Amino acid sequence: MPDISYIQKSNHLAAKEVQWRVAVGRFILSFGSVEWFTFHMLAELPTERLLESTMKLGFGQRLDIVKQLFREKNLDPELSNKAIELLENARSLSKIRNLLAHNPLLLNLFDDSVGADLEYQISKYGEIEARLTIEDLEGYCRDIENLEEELGNIREEIDRAISSL
Repeated sequence: MPDISYIQKSNHLAAKEVQWRVAVGRFILSFGSVEWFTFHMLAELPTERLLESTMKLGFGQRLDIVKQLFREKNLDPELSNKAIELLENARSLSKIRNLLAHNPLLLNLFDDSVGADLEYQISKYGEIEARLTIEDLEGYCRDIENLEEELGNIREEIDRAISSL
């Protein structure tokens, strides 16, 4: 019987690439909801019209403004602190979003004392620490999806609190 192990390996790599595509899509779509939360807060929190002048700011800059607005708004401190904490989680996850958005998925050959293996990774050129495996990304997907849900829930509380001011 001919050796067809390369076909199995090829199918395995194709399946891994599909897994990456799904995970990247999950993360980016959920992060879009987090981005939307900042725009919504910039439209709802200030009494002045800030949204128009902040639309082109980067995500980190918008986070800083929204956090400051939470500190200055006369909302329940527990609610404001929870929102600020969630926004800090978003800032941390934005590093993963940037890694995904600005770097390619590469098939790397790893050779150790046990043997060689092919593995997909996203990595920032020249930075060994900025590498992402599919297992890492799956964990970050869960993190961003949980954050998306928490922000959706707290947005409703914030909207009610603002309307009662």
